[in-house]
Amino acid sequence: MVRIIGGNRGRVELKRNEEWGTICDDEWDMNDGKVICRMMGFSRAVGTYTAGGGVGKIWLDDVKCTGNELSIVACPKSDWEKHNCNHGEDAGVECA
Repeated sequence: MVRIIGGNRGRVELKRNEEWGTICDDEWDMNDGKVICRMMGFSRAVGTYTAGGGVGKIWLDDVKCTGNELSIVACPKSDWEKHNCNHGEDAGVECA
């Protein structure tokens, strides 16, 4: 469902309908990173940033997690594939 391109630090990608895509960095912050890191089995988020470089779909934009959600899809966000971004704005995270 989720992966970090690069191991514990890199671009965040989500799998939906058997297709990997990215998250736009609009509103992207440490609360969103906490949720991604938890989903990946890490204990915490070290930082969030603009990673860029993705291809394919941009699945999500305006993600606004509180940090307590069990999944990024439970966070407030725009509808799937509704965004005003390009892949230069792909969200990234570093987990530990």
